[in-house]
Amino acid sequence: MKRILFMVTIAFALLLSPCAKAQQSATENRSCTPSEKEEITHVLEIYLEGNQKADRTILSKIFAETATVSTAMKGTFSNRSIQSFYTILEEAGPAPGNYMLTACNVEKDIAMVRIELELGTHKYTDMLNLVKDGDKWKIVNKTTHRHY
Repeated sequence: MKRILFMVTIAFALLLSPCAKAQQSATENRSCTPSEKEEITHVLEIYLEGNQKADRTILSKIFAETATVSTAMKGTFSNRSIQSFYTILEEAGPAPGNYMLTACNVEKDIAMVRIELELGTHKYTDMLNLVKDGDKWKIVNKTTHRHY
């Protein structure tokens, strides 16, 4: 009986071992490599320029055509198309700005980036989801929080 119980315990442990490894690797965050960070920083420089100039032509180089912009400003959630965001940005007009990259995580051809962005007198935290399209990164979602 002890031998059977021992064998069942070992078999159960062996069955759970791959699950534990899969769960561990699924929850690990991998920071950008230097070359990935360089590629993504290039996208962020275009992102900043397009925001500073309020120019959809510049921004369309780095946003997917189907990208979305999500916000929860003053407790109100909204989800817009990238075209709607361009219109709002153009109405606001150009503003000086800068950003700081605070997080960059990549898994093969997807990335999540967090930046602190200042445009004019406004401060934002933007979380950008990117997908690698061929050899170029494209922003597919921008989730933003405006600091008041």
